[in-house]
Amino acid sequence: MAGVYEDSTTIAASPQEVFAYVSDVGHLPDYLPPIQEAAERPLAEGTETDPDVQDAVGVHLVGEVKGQRFENDGWFLADADARTLRWGAQTERTYGGRLDVGEDGDGARLHVRLEFGPNSPDEEMQQQSGDRDVVHEALAATLQSVKQQLEGTGGKVLPPEPPGDVPPPSDA
Repeated sequence: MAGVYEDSTTIAASPQEVFAYVSDVGHLPDYLPPIQEAAERPLAEGTETDPDVQDAVGVHLVGEVKGQRFENDGWFLADADARTLRWGAQTERTYGGRLDVGEDGDGARLHVRLEFGPNSPDEEMQQQSGDRDVVHEALAATLQSVKQQLEGTGGKVLPPEPPGDVPPPSDA
């Protein structure tokens, strides 16, 4: 069930402030549900030759899903002028996403799009979840976390636990 997931929210902060926050790798553990640590690192060998990510930074992520620790490497490409952020897995390219920050009245609109390819982690999660849309639940928790952090109304929001024996993500 690989596919595309999108969601957005409004935030009572300037678009510049929102983009500065979400584009800082150090803030990833503050708003991405399973992520506990994030650090910049060099891109994996061969990644820098991909024209889509040649200006990206490498990112190493450490997290936990259902008590299982995982570590993954990915890439992170921020365009401050356009207020867009793109990311994906450094290998196997089965997962990627795009985040856009725009103006919305006196605040900002944060829009996120996730794309999963064949054999990506979302397939197994969705198969084991029945009627629940666990990917969208995690996406909604991410957006709510960013909103609460920037509006000073709370911290990181965790989605409900994935059902069954969902393995840790295999891509960043």
